[in-house]
Amino acid sequence: MSLKRRNVLTVAALAPFMLSTSGCALTPAAQRLQLDPNGEWRLDGQAFQFFAGELHPSRIPHEYWENRIQLIKALGCNAVSVYLMPNFHETSAGVFDLRSPAKAITHFVDLCAAHDLWVVMRTGPYVCGEWDFGGLPARFLADPAMRLPSGELAIRKSHPAYQIFARQWMSQVWAQVLRGRTLADGGPVILLSLENEYTSWTEQDTAHIRFLHQTWIELGYRGKFCVCEGWADSTDFWQKPGVLPPDTAFGLTADAQDPANYSTAVRNYHTAVFGAEVYPGWLTHWGDAAQPIQIDSVAATVKKLFLTKRSFMLYVAHGGTNFDFWAGANGEGNDFQPDITSYDYGAPISESGKLNGNYHRIRDIAAAHFARPAPLPALIAHIRDGAVAPVRPVAYALATQHVATTQRAAHPMTYEQLQQPFGLGLYRTRLPAVGEVTLSFSHPQDFAVVLLDGQRVGPPICRAKVADWQRQTLTLHNDRADSELSVLTLPFGRINFGAGMKDDAKGINGHVLANGVALTNWHMGVNPCTDQTLSLIDAGLTPVSFLKPAAINQPYFALVVLALADSDVADMFIDMSDWGTGHVWVNGHNLGRYWPAAGPQRRLYCPGVWLMPGANRIFVLEMVQSHMGTVSFWADHGIAYVETQGVD
Repeated sequence: MSLKRRNVLTVAALAPFMLSTSGCALTPAAQRLQLDPNGEWRLDGQAFQFFAGELHPSRIPHEYWENRIQLIKALGCNAVSVYLMPNFHETSAGVFDLRSPAKAITHFVDLCAAHDLWVVMRTGPYVCGEWDFGGLPARFLADPAMRLPSGELAIRKSHPAYQIFARQWMSQVWAQVLRGRTLADGGPVILLSLENEYTSWTEQDTAHIRFLHQTWIELGYRGKFCVCEGWADSTDFWQKPGVLPPDTAFGLTADAQDPANYSTAVRNYHTAVFGAEVYPGWLTHWGDAAQPIQIDSVAATVKKLFLTKRSFMLYVAHGGTNFDFWAGANGEGNDFQPDITSYDYGAPISESGKLNGNYHRIRDIAAAHFARPAPLPALIAHIRDGAVAPVRPVAYALATQHVATTQRAAHPMTYEQLQQPFGLGLYRTRLPAVGEVTLSFSHPQDFAVVLLDGQRVGPPICRAKVADWQRQTLTLHNDRADSELSVLTLPFGRINFGAGMKDDAKGINGHVLANGVALTNWHMGVNPCTDQTLSLIDAGLTPVSFLKPAAINQPYFALVVLALADSDVADMFIDMSDWGTGHVWVNGHNLGRYWPAAGPQRRLYCPGVWLMPGANRIFVLEMVQSHMGTVSFWADHGIAYVETQGVD
């Protein structure tokens, strides 16, 4: 189907946003977006096309939000697409922070408006996004109210317990962010998503979609909606009468790369269609090859979409970083593929904000083929980066001494049951079996180190599908019947997509078996590894100068002190090639997981805004390596993985 429409954005359609005295971004007057059944987009009666770049505030230091937004605009975009992750914003059950500096989505939306960019809000509640548990609260895994009789989690369904959560989330997003910022109010938000790739799940609940749509209407939303789906002609779910709500655009994900699929979707769904996810690269798991920077293929796709006058969004234009414990995972059982810390994705704007080769190609194509009322803005300067000399640790603390095992139960409890979503877990019991003992787990265990009377035994237990690492059993020799068995756990992120989500509780999930017999009488606890708990560790450190060779035969925290002059404070990459696996904190900020032996990532992005002149305290939680490595600091080469990356 050939769509005849004007591909000219009028001055009215891109009128500069103005800031009201309240700080809410407002246009001179409210505007009206129309979604025609023949697939056309119109804004105030004029043909409308948007080119959006996706980025996620939760993956970017808030001090850099405006920089990344400016880079999105300079790429040629007239819109920003954004996931909101409910679990990132939830402070307690059903209570959400959307206004403190690192979580101030109000400020983020206002920045987009100040730079004349429309906003597509993808609020879930489920978002996937390679984010821990797809953005849903980990507490669901321990909540009996969230279980269906079949044992499945009652998520993405018209289930009372889930609806309560969804309404709480939507209500606070409306009150704290959207109210006053939608197109109907003169603000920048042009589309609001209903769920995310809903038909990728086997059970599709039509009542759930109606509930989400009706809830937004009841809250006061008067704008257009969208659904983001995979395919143009195989999602029969949305063709059922009454399922696709009125005033809802259809966004393609898997099929977004080919312009022909847009016409197919228009025929099937009789509404405006856009590309919800046009991929410049792809996600990366531990153990994968490095993500290449694709240039020619991405440029060709973008050019075709411009020439056919399609609205679309780059997923992602800037990926950012899975800081803290937020990286998600794919798969289920032993087919478990956790995501690396970098979310660079081969995007035009690199993890650290530098410009990849595909940025310049896309920008040139946008300048030539995407009509706008003004020329592209000039490129802004990159945030300063730098390098300093390598540093060795100065002190350490045994990990087992900093996890309080105050909870007792006959059988192990998961992190969620212990009311801790993340951190370092410690499980202790007595091992009655003597002689050769085969230790196994009734449920696949993410990552754990086993200690017998305080000494590490054997290689780590590892669920990740990484060569030479994946194992769920361990054979050890026990000399006496009352030996203390300890299991230290440092899980990967929760599965964010598919059936595996329902039983991906962390820590020890199930039984620990010794020669096939379940061990009982467990003492356990989780150190959440927050800034506050790291301060307690800091107070009990032992100087490395007193350490004997190979004396650390269990996981430990190591302290590195990095002294910086004013002129040295800049963005850096911290190279962990000399270490095993664990996490790194800089002045209390969790940079994420390192695992150089698994690859492909060897360096962790450290934003300069988290460093300071003088002494910077860097903590390393090392799980497997007895000797302490050197910590190196690299200037930004635009990559986090290896020295070179391929291009297409």
